[in-house]
Amino acid sequence: NSDQPKSILSKHNYHSKATLTSRDIYNLKAAWNAQKLEGNSKLMALLKDLEKEGFYYRIKKEGEEDSDDEEIIQNYEKRPVYELALRTHGRLLVAFAIPAPLTIVTDKEDALLNSLNRYFPSSTHLLCRWHVNKKIVKNTRDDRSNVRKNRRHELWIKFWDLWEAILNSKSQEEYEENVQNLRACKVREEAIRYCESWLLYKEKLVICQCVFLLLGQPI
Repeated sequence: NSDQPKSILSKHNYHSKATLTSRDIYNLKAAWNAQKLEGNSKLMALLKDLEKEGFYYRIKKEGEEDSDDEEIIQNYEKRPVYELALRTHGRLLVAFAIPAPLTIVTDKEDALLNSLNRYFPSSTHLLCRWHVNKKIVKNTRDDRSNVRKNRRHELWIKFWDLWEAILNSKSQEEYEENVQNLRACKVREEAIRYCESWLLYKEKLVICQCVFLLLGQPI
């Protein structure tokens, strides 16, 4: 029972004539917990429950060496939680002979990309278009202002269509042509440059480049 002794005592004394003290409640709870643990520590009881239910887990006992674990423990405060998650997930796949994912799609975060390269080197990594487009909208917002529904708004629509055309390019020639069309668009140069900064990752974004990365041949 997760109720506090004071709460249990109040309920008991209300419904029963037998007198109990807070210490009685503490002792009863301690005895019940000890019986449930079957002589194990709480940690060992947890590990036994995990094993009983078929969960994958991994522990490092005193005296065991694992340079990868040691590095992560020493730099724990500096490392993101997902690195620990990716490492454990990778080991789970190995333990159960599950093939690594063919493709992993994420947003662009350098630490995350480094972790993927480290623990899933055989998986193809692509960038999530939704996240990329969201950042482009945020960083080119001056060019999407609908000022009295004038030409400035129409120019933004054209700019966005050109960017989408780049992402959906089905050949290298089509890609290069669409890039030139975007550069010729009469929006702020900063907006063009920001889009071009994402094209440094074209193999993770543009259709023709992604297919080449996945299949090893152009389309």
